[in-house]
Amino acid sequence: MQGPPENLPPRRHPPRREEPALPPDDTHVPGAAGCRGRGCRGDHGAVSLQLAVVFPALLLSILVSIHAGLYLFSSDLVHSTARVGLDDARTQGSTAADGVARARAYLAQANGSGLLRGVTISSAGSTGTQIRLHVHATMNGLVPGLPVTLDTDVVGPVERFTTPSSQFTNAEAPNGWN
Repeated sequence: MQGPPENLPPRRHPPRREEPALPPDDTHVPGAAGCRGRGCRGDHGAVSLQLAVVFPALLLSILVSIHAGLYLFSSDLVHSTARVGLDDARTQGSTAADGVARARAYLAQANGSGLLRGVTISSAGSTGTQIRLHVHATMNGLVPGLPVTLDTDVVGPVERFTTPSSQFTNAEAPNGWN
């Protein structure tokens, strides 16, 4: 190895500063301005205390976010189940019982993870011209003992063929198109 070039001046360090004198032991306060060395504790343990406060709050916010996501998914699943049953029951030649059966089949396939329990599907209130489906379920959430119930009702007319009446005329149609 080569040494420093010969034309550079020798390296000089700045002079040492003298430390201020420590106060007598009876007035020695940890964290005080003049406190230096091993005897001063100052902020030791402050990070642990901050984590002890922040970490549970962070965990709670994560769990609340997950629970909200499960609620939104479960709510969408219950509503989709009702819509599938209604769409099947509305078609010509189908009955409300067909819609309930289709809704149960859809839910059995979509609820494979067992997120919903206690599901009831009812077609009470349906008439010959209108189908009404009610789906009630309880969501298995993250917090045991905190049941979240979900209810949805969907209503729609029964599809049927109709014939146009001869009294109907289209005022905007060109001549001969009525």
